[in-house]
Amino acid sequence: ILRPFKKIRSFVEGMKEGNLITLRHIDNILSTYDVTLLGTLSQMFDPKFMRAVGVQSEEDLPSGLVLEEVRKGFLWRNEVLRVADVKVNKIP
Repeated sequence: ILRPFKKIRSFVEGMKEGNLITLRHIDNILSTYDVTLLGTLSQMFDPKFMRAVGVQSEEDLPSGLVLEEVRKGFLWRNEVLRVADVKVNKIP
């Protein structure tokens, strides 16, 4: 009875490994063309590089701090290729 589940698990693990290899390959290609990720998590909100798509309220953290990246942003040769969509801390 466990045999089908082992096949399914093996298939899923193989797909996962294949996707990781593909993502590493894409990262290498992007770095060849000087495309880098914007580091926004735990940074203060900057509208030049980020778009606020949500707010949260964490009273022990400063207002304007990025709490979550919803969609990553990218730079190309220090120019914004895509802004990051982020959730920002807002203290009432």
